[in-house]
Amino acid sequence: QAMGDNYFMRAGGNDAGTSSSESAADAKEALRAKVVAEHEGLVTVLRDVIGATVHVFAHAESHGTPDAVFPNNWFGTDCDLSQQTRKRLTLFPMRHPNRRAERRDDLVRYLKARYSELIDLTPHETSSASGHPGKFLEGTGAMVLDRIYKVAYVSLSERADEGVANVWCVAHGYGLQTFNAKDTQGRPIYHTNVMMSVGTRGAILCRPSLSDDEYAAVARGLTETGRKIIDIDFAQMGNMCGNVLEVKGRNGTLCLLMSTNAFDSFSETQLAEINSAWDSVAVASIPTIEEIGGGGVRCCVAELF
Repeated sequence: QAMGDNYFMRAGGNDAGTSSSESAADAKEALRAKVVAEHEGLVTVLRDVIGATVHVFAHAESHGTPDAVFPNNWFGTDCDLSQQTRKRLTLFPMRHPNRRAERRDDLVRYLKARYSELIDLTPHETSSASGHPGKFLEGTGAMVLDRIYKVAYVSLSERADEGVANVWCVAHGYGLQTFNAKDTQGRPIYHTNVMMSVGTRGAILCRPSLSDDEYAAVARGLTETGRKIIDIDFAQMGNMCGNVLEVKGRNGTLCLLMSTNAFDSFSETQLAEINSAWDSVAVASIPTIEEIGGGGVRCCVAELF
């Protein structure tokens, strides 16, 4: 279902050369094993290299949730720094039915038990009585958040509705900055977090995906808050250079998590700029997840504040 507007996804799992249902099943199982191994490797990097506490949610094939490896789309959390006891959980409206199925009752209960406030935006999924279609905002895929200066950067698409984004921003006290990022064929980029990332001291931005005016506006907001911008091109965006995530490591160090594909796609100059803006870089190899799922390491992690 998600492939309809996620042009980073590539079909996989069914070898065109297979001649029997048994061989097709074998190929599917081999693909599943690769994905599981890659995900386990990512968890190991988060736990052992970065020092993060990781909660792994398990999904079975019977759940019908092939994209469940990307949990940051259906829920998000935050903690109001001025009121440490005010910890909020947001449930986001998802465009595709099999992504909505990731929002299982048991997982929602697990999260609700840990957060004092719930913001449920899922009613926006339902078409209105007047015939207007549902509206969607797929979490920190649709929104790239500057959590320090409270700005939500949103590239508008079928999965990122401006009105719903504004509802979230008002509830959280954020400003909203929207734009219309496009790929090489002029199609809307489905999620903002594949074309940009914002950290404490640095930011990564796919410059050619924006018009000159849009780039200037986004860049101004980032530089005025002291961020060093590392510009990437379309090819690097396709290799998930924008789909990276700042994670706090041991002793509060700032670590930039990225995939092997992304790391290998950055130039030496860009890596030097990254190393000046972050304390360290952690790399996880997830090429199958990136190719078939159309998302990188950032999509695989939903932060628990």
